[in-house]
Amino acid sequence: MFDRLFRRLTVRRRIVGGFVILLLLFAITIPIVMVDRLTLVGWLQQITEVEARVDRLLLLASTRITSSRVNLMRYADNYTPSAQESLTDVDRANQLLTEARGIITSPEQQADVDVVLEKLVEYKKLITDVQAARTEGKLQDVSQLLFQAYRLEGEIWQRIERVVSDSEARITAANASIYEEAQRRLQLLVVGYASLLIVSLILAFLVQRSITRPIAELRSGAEAFRLGHLDVNIPVVGTDELSLLALTFNQMAAQLGDLITGLEQRVAERTRELEQRSAYLEASAQVGHAATSILDTDALVRQMTDLIRERLGLYYVGLFLVDQTHEWAVLQAGTGEAGRAMLSRGHRIQVGQGMIGWCIANNQARIASRAEADAVRLNVSELPETRSEAALPLRSRDHVLGALTVQSDHSDAFDPSTIAVLQTMADQVAVALDNARLFAESQQALEAERLAYGQITHEAWSRMTQKQSDLSYLCDIEGLHPVRDQWRIEMVQASQESQTMQPDGATLVIPVRVREHVVGAIRLRKPDGAVGWTAEEIGLMETLTDQLGVALEGARLYQDSQRRAARERLTTEITNRMRETLDMDTVLQTAIREMGQALGIPRITVRLGSAEPPADAPAEGSLHHARSL
Repeated sequence: MFDRLFRRLTVRRRIVGGFVILLLLFAITIPIVMVDRLTLVGWLQQITEVEARVDRLLLLASTRITSSRVNLMRYADNYTPSAQESLTDVDRANQLLTEARGIITSPEQQADVDVVLEKLVEYKKLITDVQAARTEGKLQDVSQLLFQAYRLEGEIWQRIERVVSDSEARITAANASIYEEAQRRLQLLVVGYASLLIVSLILAFLVQRSITRPIAELRSGAEAFRLGHLDVNIPVVGTDELSLLALTFNQMAAQLGDLITGLEQRVAERTRELEQRSAYLEASAQVGHAATSILDTDALVRQMTDLIRERLGLYYVGLFLVDQTHEWAVLQAGTGEAGRAMLSRGHRIQVGQGMIGWCIANNQARIASRAEADAVRLNVSELPETRSEAALPLRSRDHVLGALTVQSDHSDAFDPSTIAVLQTMADQVAVALDNARLFAESQQALEAERLAYGQITHEAWSRMTQKQSDLSYLCDIEGLHPVRDQWRIEMVQASQESQTMQPDGATLVIPVRVREHVVGAIRLRKPDGAVGWTAEEIGLMETLTDQLGVALEGARLYQDSQRRAARERLTTEITNRMRETLDMDTVLQTAIREMGQALGIPRITVRLGSAEPPADAPAEGSLHHARSL
């Protein structure tokens, strides 16, 4: 019943109608899925945003606390004029923690934040005590207070870390709850989609049956026709497209029988042509791939010639490049024993002579369909079997770099389509050779620049270390302070050998490098009885040391720029003061006074006139003027 009903409709109406019904069924589920997704995402986003804001405020507060400790230690080591910066960081951390407490909903987290706020008050008092002790010159009290501040900071960090851990646990619990809800809703969606799938399968089966049955009849008739039963007749039932197709098939069966024989012959000819073109295109693609992946010139020309000869089934392939005088084309690569023999004797052809020379001179391809009949071609004893030859210019950026010769042991081997493919390959080879040359030149330039810049950096660090030979610091339980004569033998050895050393299990020495030049060394030692240095710790220390080298180079460059700026500013100021007047005597006085004040020179003398002025008075036409500071 359904089959007859469907056969009254066209195939297009059957397919489109079934597709529309499926779209309507699935469209009903889209709002449900979207609402479900938005509900879950909104719930998770609300929880995550609050906890993320709390974590961000706590992180900013912890950063401020760390900055306060650093400023306090710098103040204690006479690096900053006052402890106000440390107090400012504490006040800012207090504000951030207060803001975080206002949005925290967990009583346990609020209690931890309250404890941190109380300890910040204690920490602020320690800063004030350090400032007072340092003002009074009580260095021992300063060290004790710094130790107390360091321990108090650790307690604050632990409290903040616990609050962050609680936030992460709350997010994890929310995720688990949302996951369970999503699983439950997913099950409902799966059941709904399964029901829709069953309905869709039933509908698809009915439509498919109404289409596949007449198609099966058409296939049976076509199969019988293929086996040679040209009088096959397919039954026509109904008025749909498939019935009309069966009628048309019956009408065309007789005509197709007459065309089968001629068609098979034409297909065979076209297949051979397509196979040949496919081989040419494949060879061209492989040449292009090699041209873009090989930068070594010698390897490139060898692989190109071998690849072209192998893929196109040629007798010989050779590649010539023009020398620096542009008078000779020199063989760079040749295939087979003949190519090796010509390379060993340095085979070359003068530009303008032979097919190769003519091709380079005229920037055109030259084809000899019958090699023995070409008046320009030069015979080569190593290639006696050549019957046809083509020479193609290697062109790149409007310049002819050389020529590619392809030879076959069959006459008339190169038709226009083959020459077009070969010329494309030749152009690809030329561009690859030009790119390889440019790449080699750029590599040489980059290497020269790198060496020059490395030498400049090395000289700059040598000058700086000669001027400041006491750049040494020691950090221990007493704090950070400059030291002298701390170059141990393992530090000297690590600097000389430019590698990390470990004299014993507790000691680690790492050289400090700036652009591959060693400018110092760091010696780290663990407490007695501690576990030795692990590979992860050594790797971390080496990474930090590399970053130290980068930071030192940046600081040095900044100091150099500051000195240059100060020098230029001083020069401008002195020049402006000298130009304030046009009186020569005033200009001289201003010049020597400003130079003396700027350079700290107690005595400066400037003289205008001849080197040996007369004893009594200057001669006519001469000038003698002296000023001293």
